[in-house]
Amino acid sequence: MKLIYDDGTEKDFGDEPIFVVRAQDKFAPMLVETHIQLCVEERLFEQASQSDYAYREIVQWQHANPERVKLPDHKHRHVGLTSANQNEEEAP
Repeated sequence: MKLIYDDGTEKDFGDEPIFVVRAQDKFAPMLVETHIQLCVEERLFEQASQSDYAYREIVQWQHANPERVKLPDHKHRHVGLTSANQNEEEAP
């Protein structure tokens, strides 16, 4: 999986699973807020600050676009199973 940022830089995650939360997801602010709290508990203050910036952007976007905010409805996209987890059940 590869992410391409606004400035054109790319981050290739290879076969590492990633979890993306979009601002349209009604639960996004709560998820990011929990992440901030966990970062603070671990004294990861720079990460907490970055997550707080994302939190504020998401909340602002949701307030400006209430008609686009919805419950999550997408399916999980697998990046591929490895031999270590190929016997595990797949996500519904």
